[in-house]
Amino acid sequence: MKHYRRPGEGIPSQPGLLCEVRIDLFDVRSGFSGSETALFAGPWLDDPELKWPQDMVENLQNAQLEECDPPRRLRWPESAEDTVITYVVESYRPRIWKHSLLGLYGHSSESREEFLQRCRDGLLQERNLEVQKQREIFLHRFLEIEQKLLESLESDDWEPAQRDRQKTRAAGLFSLIRDDFSRCFLRDDFAFLQPHDLNWKAEIPVEFQERLEAVKGEFVEWFNRLNLRFEALAARVESYEVPLSRSQVEVVSCAVLWS
Repeated sequence: MKHYRRPGEGIPSQPGLLCEVRIDLFDVRSGFSGSETALFAGPWLDDPELKWPQDMVENLQNAQLEECDPPRRLRWPESAEDTVITYVVESYRPRIWKHSLLGLYGHSSESREEFLQRCRDGLLQERNLEVQKQREIFLHRFLEIEQKLLESLESDDWEPAQRDRQKTRAAGLFSLIRDDFSRCFLRDDFAFLQPHDLNWKAEIPVEFQERLEAVKGEFVEWFNRLNLRFEALAARVESYEVPLSRSQVEVVSCAVLWS
């Protein structure tokens, strides 16, 4: 049996338990797995009915200790290993992130934001299906405005040179609209659109400019409402406590810590 003390302390007289344990985790539900070792120091208990109180147990590092001669002889408690295993099973609770709707679980070192991004990715296909349902509707409305504008330019109210300039402006404007519109539907995040993100300005008749602004406003509102809903779904993240059984805890070594 080895005996230790903390460097720099006075003459030790009171014994405590010092145990190194190995924890091997595997959770079928979450798929979480991992192994680690820990060094616990707690009260010396001869009575097998007693448990380590959590506020009197420390998780130590070997560098915090030095080997020493025992101040007196001791009889090692037969229940020491069971005391340590009981403490670890009842107090050691790894927590990871969980998304019940998606059936996703976090990894051991994954931050909430990293896990949230995985949840967004998990919802992206469903979100894109809804996007595609609306894409043709809005595209048709934009193309309808373009067609109406081009038809209006064929009237006798326009001089040929003026008509040509208007057609050129309209072609450039609606080319920009189609490009911007396509980019919006190809986005793979849930970020919001701002009206100024779609800056569709050109010298076209006011009537058609107003129609464009109205449809653009509806599109931005719908797009942001959709992203807000899916962001809320992705954010349904909760904490999951990985269960631990006695069979997953092994006492590697035990010693006495004097204080």
